[in-house]
Amino acid sequence: MPFLHYWSLVLEEQFYLFWPLILFLLFRSFRSAGIIAGLLTISLTSFFTSVHLMDSGLHQSAFYDVWPRSWELAIGGVILFVSICSWKPADWLLQLLSILGLPFIVFAIFSFGPQTLFTGAKAAIPVHHRNHGRFNFASLST
Repeated sequence: MPFLHYWSLVLEEQFYLFWPLILFLLFRSFRSAGIIAGLLTISLTSFFTSVHLMDSGLHQSAFYDVWPRSWELAIGGVILFVSICSWKPADWLLQLLSILGLPFIVFAIFSFGPQTLFTGAKAAIPVHHRNHGRFNFASLST
């Protein structure tokens, strides 16, 4: 795969061009609750598209196409807007999510290897934990 690095450049370009526009339109149209709902909708439909492509054997489309990977960006957007709106999750909920995530980390450590196809449902484990840490930090800092 000699052109693998171009994928990240394309994703970065689309991120910087389209993502601010999407967030601006959501913010202008809906305010906080609507933005979060819109980003969750984007995230869920994108995630299920990725899972469907993986299950259909279309691994390259699931990895290289922007829409099946957009859910990873949308989750970050949800964290951003939840951290600046007035609603904050309870401390016990954040702690429970941390505890429930531990088995998934152990699972990933022992089951992911060089042959693991990283898209679809398997991508949810590291993306969840990366963003869960961001969410805890954002909740504590505001």
